[in-house]
Amino acid sequence: MLTPRLECIVKQIRCKTVGDIGTDHAYVPIRLIQSGRAETAIACDVIEGPLKNARKNIAEYSLSDKIETRLSYGLDALAPNEADTIVIAGMGGDIIMKILERGEQTARGARLVLQPMKAQYELRKFLTAK
Repeated sequence: MLTPRLECIVKQIRCKTVGDIGTDHAYVPIRLIQSGRAETAIACDVIEGPLKNARKNIAEYSLSDKIETRLSYGLDALAPNEADTIVIAGMGGDIIMKILERGEQTARGARLVLQPMKAQYELRKFLTAK
């Protein structure tokens, strides 16, 4: 089910509640719950189509009681301290920076697992400046 890239992300996480930003298919939260690496998850996406796919996959694995879906730009639908770990993966570093800047209060209260597809240097520079 998971690519090696996503499996690597999963192995970095042990938490109570994970927020998966840009969840797309919800494979990361599904694997985290199945493996016991997270108790609950909030799967967020900015587009209804991917969120519909996420809901379908979550239901297929009978995890609707553990994984909530939310239509959201970045961290907008997460309250500060609602998720102790936040995953933002598979998008450009420039988009990740915008998400973190816009949701700074929420991001500051969580462990961040970031996996940019491009602009890695710029993201690192941004993070060290904060």
